[in-house]
Amino acid sequence: MDDYLARLDRAEKAAAKFGSNMEMLSRRQHISHGELAEMVGVNAGTISAWHVGRSTPGLINALMVCDALGVNLGDMVTKGYCYEFGYKK
Repeated sequence: MDDYLARLDRAEKAAAKFGSNMEMLSRRQHISHGELAEMVGVNAGTISAWHVGRSTPGLINALMVCDALGVNLGDMVTKGYCYEFGYKK
């Protein structure tokens, strides 16, 4: 059970990191929620929900977001783009 809780904690932190990185990178690249939503094929409300952590994207949508923002999924869920890295246009 402890192993399960540790994995769950890591997954929740990764989801939160995804949302904050998505917001930081899209702002730095001057991409609105609406524009990102169009690039990914979802609505702006969905992008907003991912950003604030109300929901998380599935794998395909997460990869689409990463592609639109020019980053890989591993970095998107583990790195802090606001502090550790620049961004790609």
